[in-house]
Amino acid sequence: MKKALIIAGLFVLLSVGLSMAVELPQGVLERELQIARSTSLSQQGFLAEDDELDEFATETDDDIYKYEFKSPKKAFLMSLAVPGWGQYYSRSTFIKPVLMVALEVGAWVGYFKYHNDGNKLTDEFQAFADDHWVQGDRDGETTDGQNYWDWYRYYDEAGTPIKGNEHLPETKTQQYYEMIGKYDQFAGGWEDYWDPDVNANPYAPYGDLTLMTPMRQQYETMRDKANNKLDQANKFIIVAMVNHLLSAFDAALAASRFNKSKTGDNWLSVNAEMKQFTESEEVPIVRFTYHFK
Repeated sequence: MKKALIIAGLFVLLSVGLSMAVELPQGVLERELQIARSTSLSQQGFLAEDDELDEFATETDDDIYKYEFKSPKKAFLMSLAVPGWGQYYSRSTFIKPVLMVALEVGAWVGYFKYHNDGNKLTDEFQAFADDHWVQGDRDGETTDGQNYWDWYRYYDEAGTPIKGNEHLPETKTQQYYEMIGKYDQFAGGWEDYWDPDVNANPYAPYGDLTLMTPMRQQYETMRDKANNKLDQANKFIIVAMVNHLLSAFDAALAASRFNKSKTGDNWLSVNAEMKQFTESEEVPIVRFTYHFK
């Protein structure tokens, strides 16, 4: 269930992030050049071939269209896939990609370590239960054996059913191992429940019995340790997910900052327009304006 919720949460956040990325703006200079190009083509009514350049045109004139634009959307998706990749693409400071990659590696190392530790402890508490919790015959007729089902049937036939309405799974699932330790209803299955030092009369009135036996207590402690390890492993997955998303949004912002640094949205304005070059041809002109503060 936890894994399903994590995957669902990642899908939702991913969808939101992608939709936001699509709306991120383009660079000012690229927009200006696109407008200038469109205006020129609409006025002339035709698109000049590459080999029809004016004799006065040079490679420098062509370079005016070449603007190193960093796509915020692309940066977002790159870092969403690999944290730090979008920062590298957007030319962020070197420390950012390094830190995000390090956090990603650390998160997955932590996940696998705690997950493996949790699985190992799970195997241990399940083996302990298999050795010390005796289920007995579910469909048998006896009521005097030292096992869970005989103990359960005794109280049921005596007219004083054991408190609880949990139903034990027929196979040893995760729920099976949880229930035999968690609920008093299954106390009669533990070996030491039948120890005279624990219960002098294991068929005494239900309220007079010792239901939290030493073995059951030890089992619950073992199970709690295993579950804690697995919970910590899941937290590392969440850290990795957050790292992907934060890295993606930061990369998109870094791309926008890069574009602004080239176009000077704040202190340096850029305008592109078409100027008459010859009677039949126009050329793009880019005007840079510096604003003193």
